[in-house]
Amino acid sequence: MELKIIFIVIFILASIGILVAEYLEKQKLRYLTKPLLMPSLALYYFFSSSTPDNFIIAALIFAFIGDVSLLWPWKKPFFLTGLSAFLIGHLIYIFILFKSAEYFSGNMYYLLLIIPYAFVGFIIFLKLKNYLNDMKIPVIIYMIVILFMSIVSISRACCFSGYNLYLPIIGSLFFVISDVILAFYEFRSKFPKGGVYYMSTYILAQLFIILGLL
Repeated sequence: MELKIIFIVIFILASIGILVAEYLEKQKLRYLTKPLLMPSLALYYFFSSSTPDNFIIAALIFAFIGDVSLLWPWKKPFFLTGLSAFLIGHLIYIFILFKSAEYFSGNMYYLLLIIPYAFVGFIIFLKLKNYLNDMKIPVIIYMIVILFMSIVSISRACCFSGYNLYLPIIGSLFFVISDVILAFYEFRSKFPKGGVYYMSTYILAQLFIILGLL
């Protein structure tokens, strides 16, 4: 069996495991499955690509750090570490996506994408601002970065088509959805099965981005 198949199977099993853990709220199962997600996806990418990009591996390493840190989100130092790790991961994705697009095709219309994203970001912030306390600035910075990452994924339309274009776009949107769910869950209210929603969208986000970049 090829190594890439082994690692994608591990990723799928870990994904199922963490969703079961979130649904049943089993912390020990979270400890067992969540740390397996990004290493297995990184190894799948490494063995699937003829020329692996070290920046993609780095983005997944920071996502791994974020995953492990957010196993204890109620502890502020761990939450801040996770937030910072994911922020760096998004910045790396921005670099990768922007580098692959090379430019905005000289088309200023791409800048109009900022308007709907800024509107959505502003509405989300209004819904959360009274619950953020001293986390307002970190959350604003994080929101700007992840929304810009999604904008840059769309800018690749100048140079790509098919799966290589659409999967990273869909993945970036799943990332935005996942982080919005997580923000409402952590800062506003612990709604039932919230972990299932933000983890399932997060898993799809990472998988689609990686598949689109292969």
